[in-house]
Amino acid sequence: MGSPGRKKDVSDMEILRAIQTIPGPAFLTSELADRIGLSRQGTSRRLHDLEEEGLLATKKAGGRRLWWLTYDGERRLAEDSS
Repeated sequence: MGSPGRKKDVSDMEILRAIQTIPGPAFLTSELADRIGLSRQGTSRRLHDLEEEGLLATKKAGGRRLWWLTYDGERRLAEDSS
């Protein structure tokens, strides 16, 4: 059984692909949540999981959390598309 707020049909790879569609080098949790159809809380949990895997990095700026793909995250996307 999945965690509350987590749709089983949104894979990590789908999340990484959705991140690529957000303009700019960094994004907010809410921007991604809107694109993948998860709650902000559910999206935040998934982002933290991807951070633990080394695919994303994050920092807090101006009271908001910014996220971006790491080199490993970009490499994973490149491998998936080849």
